[in-house]
Amino acid sequence: MPIVNARSFDQFSRETEGRCCDAIIRILEIRTGLLRTKSNLITNLRAVDCLKDIDIKVILGQEGYAIEHTRIITSINADRHRYFMKFRDAIKTEYFNVPGFYILCFNQTPKNILRNVGLLNTLKEWIYTAARQLHNISKEPACERKHYEITGSPIGEGFVMRLILSYPLQGLQGMLDVRQYTDPHGVKLHTKVMKALDDKLPKLSSHKSMGLTSVLALELVGSDIAFNTAYEQVVNSISSYEKLPDEIYLIDTLTSRWVISTVKFGDLLGKTLSHQTYEFDASELIDIFVSA
Repeated sequence: MPIVNARSFDQFSRETEGRCCDAIIRILEIRTGLLRTKSNLITNLRAVDCLKDIDIKVILGQEGYAIEHTRIITSINADRHRYFMKFRDAIKTEYFNVPGFYILCFNQTPKNILRNVGLLNTLKEWIYTAARQLHNISKEPACERKHYEITGSPIGEGFVMRLILSYPLQGLQGMLDVRQYTDPHGVKLHTKVMKALDDKLPKLSSHKSMGLTSVLALELVGSDIAFNTAYEQVVNSISSYEKLPDEIYLIDTLTSRWVISTVKFGDLLGKTLSHQTYEFDASELIDIFVSA
């Protein structure tokens, strides 16, 4: 199984923040059919009645947008997250030779596995074999399953691993990623989403009162919760919140292929927007704060 990785960006860097904002502008461009110009893009703009700057203001045609980015950090233990990222780097590949996007899931990162080459190779062989089985099952004409998953303990009974075929990919090559879910139901996420709204809404509301469309980009940082679960939790958390931004997006930046799902658009919220999902190659995005 080849381990050849495209570049993933540091989720805590300013560069990632700038690329997230660029991705949001690209979504607006796709939807409106209009392109930005340098003269119509302003960074760090302050409204008259607000003490803090907005990240981006962009004008597309006759419509102006105020864009604010914030991070929702799901990993509460920095050392644990760093070790997980080292383990993930040893496993993940964006040139997996089984078609489809696969996710290896577990609740606890095995200790010292990076020092045990034999045990690491055993896990990789199990992943490859399980992926082949999932791929074959998904191709069966009579198969109506929408969820494809295999569970096993290839490196010991104390570590249950789940390999999930998340969705098919075109072509012969696939993609393999790793997630550690210590907050599977998003209990901690709710508090962090509420704090993000409390912090960002005053700025966005000030610019909205000036006639701009308010846009909030929530970047999911860490690996303690599945993206789909996070999406559902964010929708549930904001559903009772008053005076929300006009548009809200949830961004997964853990891999080099960023997935952005629309959480709110106008009066529409959640499941009615499930089809509005975008995918970007992070290396093709620009750091908006450098190039603006």
